[in-house]
Amino acid sequence: MKKLLFVFCLLFSINSMAKGIWGNRFVTYDTLIKIFGPKSHSILEDKILKHYQVFGGACALMEANFSKDKNNSSLYYCRNGSAESKAPPYANDLVRRNALILSACNNLVHNADSFDYLMEKTIIFPNTIDRAQKILQEFYPQLGTNKELVYEALKTSNKQIRFPFLTRFLPLKIFNDYELLREFTYYFCISEKWQKF
Repeated sequence: MKKLLFVFCLLFSINSMAKGIWGNRFVTYDTLIKIFGPKSHSILEDKILKHYQVFGGACALMEANFSKDKNNSSLYYCRNGSAESKAPPYANDLVRRNALILSACNNLVHNADSFDYLMEKTIIFPNTIDRAQKILQEFYPQLGTNKELVYEALKTSNKQIRFPFLTRFLPLKIFNDYELLREFTYYFCISEKWQKF
């Protein structure tokens, strides 16, 4: 009986790991701050860091500072008091988590400072496809170069094309590249694979 229970637990844990573990608020914050820059901190603080019960990630137990001081330099301080130190290690409310990610990504791509920070990383690339490839690599560095995926995602992001069957005949450059890259960024920001490990 013990062997059967052990095998069941082992299979359950392997299956859980295959699906991935959702990154807690600190992992999510770190990823997005690297992509959108330090001026996105206030958006990420409001949408990610202060929602410990949704994203998980206990505050630092070794820090004596349990204040709600907004100017605290530590990322791991307890924003909501000592109760936050008992937060679960990972996300446990995926519906609310996804809603907060949608809101955060929307705010990030529509905030001039944060989106321009990302665009400055792509300025060296000559065309929209190469710039979009750089954005994709920011979220998914392990993918490498995948121009076909980028082109398909750009077509999906381009909401102004009214007749999808014509997309293969229309040049991609008809529409505002900046807005197209904004939609493309939003598309990958809300995707779930970069949020798991």
